[in-house]
Amino acid sequence: DTAAVVTRVAAHPAAPFVLLGFADGPVQIADIAKKRVTPLSPATGSPVSALEWSPDGWRLAAGTESGTLRLFDLKPRT
Repeated sequence: DTAAVVTRVAAHPAAPFVLLGFADGPVQIADIAKKRVTPLSPATGSPVSALEWSPDGWRLAAGTESGTLRLFDLKPRT
């Protein structure tokens, strides 16, 4: 089953988080300290080909082979 194949990973610049991108397009964030995985986006049908954290660790970008770019802002709203 290629859907569960991890195609990209990206470690957080300072915290114990890792991004996971999969062959069928979803992106998940793994909290290593809490041993928890949270989905960030659903499958798109195209493999994740790029993952990157911003230098401050609050934003991230995910790209797929089909050219889709997804941007996430994880900064808490005040």
